[in-house]
Parts: sequence; C-alpha cells; structure tokens
Amino acid sequence: MDRKKILVIIDMQNDFISGVLGTPEAEEAAKNTVELLENEADEYDAIATTLDSHYEGTYLQTREGRNLPIFHCPVGEKGWFIDKRIADIIFKHKNHIILQKENFGYNDWKETIMDIVNIPASSKGEELVIKIIGLVTNMCVIVNAFGIQTIFPEAEIIVDAPCCAGTTPEAHKAALMVMESCQIKINY
Repeated sequence: MDRKKILVIIDMQNDFISGVLGTPEAEEAAKNTVELLENEADEYDAIATTLDSHYEGTYLQTREGRNLPIFHCPVGEKGWFIDKRIADIIFKHKNHIILQKENFGYNDWKETIMDIVNIPASSKGEELVIKIIGLVTNMCVIVNAFGIQTIFPEAEIIVDAPCCAGTTPEAHKAALMVMESCQIKINY
C-alpha cells in the first residue's frame, strides 16, 4: 500500500514563540521545526498548518479566555502569523494548507485530510502516516492528535517531541506520556 505522509504543524505562531505566550522552549521547538522542514519537507504529500485565531471583543467570553485570560493570536496582527522562518519553508511546499481554529482543536480534520491527500470517505487511515509538531504540547497538540486519532484510528500518528513545547517543561513531558500511552508514537 502506498502510504500518504502528512505533516501537521500546530500553531507555530509568533505569540506562542516570541510573543505574549512565548517561552525559551517554544523558541527551541521553532528552531527544531525549521531544521525538520529543511530536511524532510519534500517527503510529505501535504503540510497542514493550524492558526490559533482570536478576536479581541469575544475571546475573554470563551471558556478558553476565562481560563487563560491572556489575549493572544489576534487575527491579522503580528502575533497571529506563522513564525517567518517556518512560513518561508511551508509556503514553498507543493501541497500546503492553512487552517484557522478558534479553540484548542481544529474541527474538520476528516474532510481536510481526505481532500489534501485524496483518500476515500470510508478510510480509517490505514494509508496515512501523520506527523504532528507544534505548540502547545499540553493543549492544542494533544487535542488535535487525539482528534485525528479518533477520526483515523488506523493511521500511524507520530509526535516529534523536539518540535513541540508545552506551557512548562513538566506539562510538555506529561502530555507526551499521555499520548504515548494511547498508542501515538513519540519521537524523542
């Protein structure tokens, strides 16, 4: 079987790397992502990149905003955009897509993945290898990894730990352990 390889990049945006929610670990994950893309981008049939997308007038009214009252990733502003080092590489890829999401998880993985690699609606993912990288491991990365795994239970799902960072190093490690315990392969 000819397997389709997809790279999913979660929220590698300025606000998570160098902006209001940035951390040294996120900067390191961004550098590792650039290295991964320089070495592997051409191996993927598609690259899907999510953008955490919020609006000033409504963010604090959401459950996320009430629990994380730090306004971030305002649509169209500097913090919302993909880190330039990463964007410069992914925008050159033959098959890339940008996906906006307003909460931790992107809601249309099934349709998006079916469309970008042309697989049938009946697929359980046996023809897919999906590598997931991004920010924040213990929030958006884990939610999207489980969302994809739920939709495509037979896909090979890999999370590349050096290209991820959590809210803290401890939260990052804990999220990786939970994903690994649920049969998601973790590359350390």
